[in-house]
Amino acid sequence: MDIEAATEHGICVTNIPGFCADEVSLHAVGFAIDLARKITYFDRTVQAGKWDPLLGYKTYRLKDKVFGMVFFGEIPKRMVAPLKALGLSILVYAPTKSREFLEEYGCEKAETLDELLKKSDFVSMHCPLIENVTYHMMGENEFKKMKKTAFFINTARGSVVDEAALVNALKTGEIKAAAVDVIEDEMDEKSELFGLDNCILTPHAAFMSEDAFYEGRYRALEHLAQRLSEKMSSRPTNLVNEDVCY
Repeated sequence: MDIEAATEHGICVTNIPGFCADEVSLHAVGFAIDLARKITYFDRTVQAGKWDPLLGYKTYRLKDKVFGMVFFGEIPKRMVAPLKALGLSILVYAPTKSREFLEEYGCEKAETLDELLKKSDFVSMHCPLIENVTYHMMGENEFKKMKKTAFFINTARGSVVDEAALVNALKTGEIKAAAVDVIEDEMDEKSELFGLDNCILTPHAAFMSEDAFYEGRYRALEHLAQRLSEKMSSRPTNLVNEDVCY
């Protein structure tokens, strides 16, 4: 969105942060359980006619494992309670969050991404896509720093991960398995992740529920009504370009 151009033309730009936080947080926790218990993997093998509980990678209990979160917005905040209920401890890499702030949520702060990668049994992405900041934040070097027994989860944006590096990490055993809801090329719906036995994929569906759809539409229409109604003395809720004149 060209915020500057919209502002010059007197166009209000609003957003609806957190409208699908419940859905995405549940999806990410579901990914963690699925990876740990090989639910999707076993379904694939059984559907292929192989009734064998010993197929695939070895599994371990979730209790006392470390769940690493990259950034700590509304979605990871809502993951804390269910993850702790499963017996996981939570490590967070979030440069803008203080150690004291994270401790209030029962989380430990990782001072660097490298620290989080080396200590975590799960690495879960929750950062926005920001050019020159989070673009390809996870690449070849980062995957090499993860435990070979670790799982990788991405419910953020496809391009925060160098997809070729993730594919290589999965094929060479640098990490155990991955679950992703987003890919880099969602326009053409193509990815080398397709077909890998140790990768779970969903079609950018983490945000979806009838409740989320309703909330998203309601809040967007509410902003429109606020903008158009003469009775509204205040500016639209969640106005991004606060300098706009109208």
